Amino acid sequence: MRFRLLRPGPYSSALARLIAAAFDDDAFILVLGEHDGSRLQLLARVAAEVANLRCRVVRASTKPPEELSLESLLRQLADQAVSGDGTGDLLERSHRVLTEVDAKWDRVLLLIDHGDRLSPSALRFLQLTSRSGPKLRVVLASTPRGAAHPSAPEFKLLSARSLTISLGPLAAPSAGRLPGGPPPSGGRDTAVYAESSGPSVGGRDTAMFAEANGPTGRGRDTALYAEENGPSPNGRDTALFAEANGPSPNGRDTAIA
Repeated sequence: MRFRLLRPGPYSSALARLIAAAFDDDAFILVLGEHDGSRLQLLARVAAEVANLRCRVVRASTKPPEELSLESLLRQLADQAVSGDGTGDLLERSHRVLTEVDAKWDRVLLLIDHGDRLSPSALRFLQLTSRSGPKLRVVLASTPRGAAHPSAPEFKLLSARSLTISLGPLAAPSAGRLPGGPPPSGGRDTAVYAESSGPSVGGRDTAMFAEANGPTGRGRDTALYAEENGPSPNGRDTALFAEANGPSPNGRDTAIA
């Protein structure tokens, strides 16, 4: 495993934490940054770094104020399928992109800029997929304001339970340079190595999600999952597709087509 020396500063600290989180246990990681350029540079940098660590990178995005619908998300994912893997419908191909690993990679990292614009059905698809694909890690990048006013109300509940990495009050970085800055207040630069042990205990920032009710007593927010209505008879969760008119006669959900 190679080590890369990083300059001290908020950007390099966020980069190191994000790389470590890609190989940790959190299925969802929230990245907060006020400037689009800073967020995009961070996502591009982490994509380049983890590609050398047996990690497949998948990207998706939208342009605010447009919502990232389920259909748009699935089409972006399916477009990144391995060449020749064209079997199945749009949902099945997208699911394989996010869950299948092989000899080339043993981890999948999905990077979504403006993740706060995910529609409720798109967000639910990612939650269910992460449960069936334990090697999947989903990074939702957003502005602080966007995270506080997302398209899907469930986004707040999810983000309150996810690892949060903040870029801080940075100006948009110039191309090819990493913003500098003093080391953290603890006197140590915890971002020196990308393969560090990850954030310290208490590193989760839930304070900005004051409106969230938090998890239930069982330790999980059952509102996020399909246990309420149960899976459909054909083994697929049709609750994802709120816009659907119902399953087709052959037992498959045609809402995406």
